[in-house]
Amino acid sequence: MLISGFILVLLNVAALSPLSTGAVEDAVEDNFETYPKDSACEDKDCTEAEEDWASSNAQRSFYGWSVTNLDDVMGSGAAPTYEKVGPVTYDITTTKTINAYDKNAGTLTYNSVKSFACAADSEVSCDTNITQLNIAFQTQVIGATGLAINGIMDTTKAAFTAGMLAKDLESLGAGSAASLAMSGVYASTVASTVAGGGTEAMASAGIGNSFFHNTTTGFNAYFAAMNLSQMNNVTPYDGLSLNYTTATGGGSAAFTNLTYAFNDAVMPGSLEDVSLLSDVGTMVFSGHCQSYPTTLENATIRASIWNYAGADNATTIANDWAMCYGIGGNFGTTFGGGDADWMLDTTGTAVNAATRLGYMGITMDNTAAMGMLFGDGDDVITGLLEVNDAGTEYGVANFLAMDTATAM
Repeated sequence: MLISGFILVLLNVAALSPLSTGAVEDAVEDNFETYPKDSACEDKDCTEAEEDWASSNAQRSFYGWSVTNLDDVMGSGAAPTYEKVGPVTYDITTTKTINAYDKNAGTLTYNSVKSFACAADSEVSCDTNITQLNIAFQTQVIGATGLAINGIMDTTKAAFTAGMLAKDLESLGAGSAASLAMSGVYASTVASTVAGGGTEAMASAGIGNSFFHNTTTGFNAYFAAMNLSQMNNVTPYDGLSLNYTTATGGGSAAFTNLTYAFNDAVMPGSLEDVSLLSDVGTMVFSGHCQSYPTTLENATIRASIWNYAGADNATTIANDWAMCYGIGGNFGTTFGGGDADWMLDTTGTAVNAATRLGYMGITMDNTAAMGMLFGDGDDVITGLLEVNDAGTEYGVANFLAMDTATAM
């Protein structure tokens, strides 16, 4: 860091020790006894200062050192070379103003101010520029870095905590609830299928096929009801609602075994558990469907991870629609997973705060839950997800710093 200018004045303020202040007080007592009050005061009550004491003038000359090889210093880190510049002469005016006079204590309090003006006879102009390394500034930067980093880290940790809590409420809690619900469906379906002489493979395939073929809740029926073909009641389909199979000329899901998808699926490479009966697997699969909607490419990727590829591309695509609809719909529509704006809902259709906290085992009515998460609408930032307008104060940090009584 470089500075231009002739004089760099640093004012360092330090606390004086009792020993130091005592020494100053003794010196004042010893010397002020011989200092005539009349030299400072115009009148006996000292309401006005004596003119010569109140204002005095002096001259002082200064020299500076200017870096002459700036380009080398900045470009290659070369050692700086200097040239002496000066003298620069200033007229210094000292002005004293009486603040108070205590006759009984024998004390006079006054203010002294010095002002500098370039002397008319200065050998070197006072506006001469010099180039100098700002060592004082660099020292302050280094000294402040630790505090700055601590402040940034505190804010970063608070932001991270708030972000993780928000993500838990948005998706992880929903993933846990959705996987728990699906685990119940899976267990009961397997039990009834095996009791009837079937196998777990048949039961798992039946769940997948139901995602597509169920005549009231399956994807095929949903496709028709939502007019996703945009051809309902359009000639030559007057009076008809086209399902996926009809609209695509025969596309249909056909699962034979989903036991790997539900129980054993892992991510290639990392081998992390993404089975669809786990909360993480449910969240990962649903998030992937949301971010990468069904196409042949995306369907093939998911089918290879969760092992539900069909005999041909059309079947793989239909299988993918069914799984994203069944698993993703359960996660998103039923349990509110992936809804980043749930707290802004005014229609009552979004999964609310109380329900989301319930996924985590916390029982609380919705009004109290919203207050705990987003504050009371005042200027005090205490909501766990509340952040001030500047983005520098996080309610979660303030909340965690409270004692139990205050937090309650």
